[in-house]
Amino acid sequence: MKTFQIFFSLIFLIVLNLPTIVGQEISDEIPEGVKSVLTDHEGNQQYYVFDPVTMAMRIDFINPKNDPMYFDEDGYVYTPAGGGEYIKMHFDRIRSIARLFGNLGGDMMPSIDYEEGSITYNEKVIKPKRFPILEWAFVYKPVHFEGGVNYEKEIFTCRGEDNCTKYTLINGSERGSHILFDSQGRLAEIFSVHSGNAVYTYLAVEVTLPID
Repeated sequence: MKTFQIFFSLIFLIVLNLPTIVGQEISDEIPEGVKSVLTDHEGNQQYYVFDPVTMAMRIDFINPKNDPMYFDEDGYVYTPAGGGEYIKMHFDRIRSIARLFGNLGGDMMPSIDYEEGSITYNEKVIKPKRFPILEWAFVYKPVHFEGGVNYEKEIFTCRGEDNCTKYTLINGSERGSHILFDSQGRLAEIFSVHSGNAVYTYLAVEVTLPID
C-alpha cells in the first residue's frame, strides 16, 4: 500500500541502534492532543490526530484524498466501507495493516521492550502499539539518543524557542536523516532523506469514532 511506504523508512530511522526502551510516564494537567503530519517526497500526505479524552486516533488521507481511518484504545481499527459506513475489526485481524504497524519492522529491526501499560499520558494508560506512528510521541525522548555513536547532536532554536535538540544520523543508508525534539523534550520531527518527514505538534483536538 503506497500510502504506508513512508512507515518503513521512518521506523528504521527512529529505532536504529537504540537501546531497549522501558516504561515511562508523561503527565499534563491540561488534556493535550497530538497531531502528526506525514509527507513523502512525492507530496503524499497523511494527518494522524490523537484525542486523549476519547482515547482515539484518526488518520486523514489528504493527498491522495480518501476517507479517514480510526483507531481506538482497545486495539480496534475502523476502516471505511463506502457510503459513509465503517467496518470495525481488531488490529491483529487486518493482516495487511498489522504487518506494517504491528510488527515494528520484523527481523531487520532491533527489539523494543514496551512494558505492559507503560505509557501514561494525561493520567491515562495507553497500551503499546495501539496508535501507529503517532505513539512515538509518547515513547521517544532525547535520552534514548544521548551517547549514540551513530548520531550527531545539535542544540538550536526551533518553533520560536531555544534548546531544541536534533540528532542527525551519520552512518548507514539513512545518513543525513534526523530526529528533532522541542524545548520541552517532546518529539517534534522525524526526517528521512529517502522518504519524507513526520512533524509532531501538541494541541487540543477532537476525535470521535464513527461507530460504537
